[in-house]
Amino acid sequence: MDALDAIFARRSITRLVDPGPDDQQLETMLAAAAAAADHGEMRPWRFVVLTGDDRLRFGHVLAGSIDPESAESGTKEKMRTLLLRAPTVVVAICRVQPGRISATEQRDAVASAMTNLLVAATALGFGSIWRTGVPAESPAARAALGLGDDDSIVGYAYLGSIPDDQAKPPRRLDPGEFIEQPPLPES
Repeated sequence: MDALDAIFARRSITRLVDPGPDDQQLETMLAAAAAAADHGEMRPWRFVVLTGDDRLRFGHVLAGSIDPESAESGTKEKMRTLLLRAPTVVVAICRVQPGRISATEQRDAVASAMTNLLVAATALGFGSIWRTGVPAESPAARAALGLGDDDSIVGYAYLGSIPDDQAKPPRRLDPGEFIEQPPLPES
């Protein structure tokens, strides 16, 4: 699949099934991620790969960050099993590097890396979804990953095979819907 086909074919699949990517395929996806635009060549991205029982163990970490007093019924269980929605989960971390490039720009580079990872997964025949929300903001997850004050979890890339009932083409959008003319002054 060429690059444009992969970009246009990529879509978010909420539940993925086995098989997930093998080691070589995952290495290719991570190499694509590391080829992302990176102002100042800071390489602020770090990736944690969760498969097998590691997904459930990290799910326990996520569940531990839920306040039982304020949580809806079943929220802790949902957090505990959230990562089981795909055979492989890659946690994308922005570990801010000291230097002249702002933390915001470094986080943008990790977001770019995450996009490359998802497009590479599509090119290799896998489904994916980029998840954020409570798991990305979890103090327990941040502590478990050893993140500093300026570091962040940019998201979780869920990777796996697309179930037959989810195998439909993505909706193509008209780029004209997103192009705006800036309000420039008359010359």
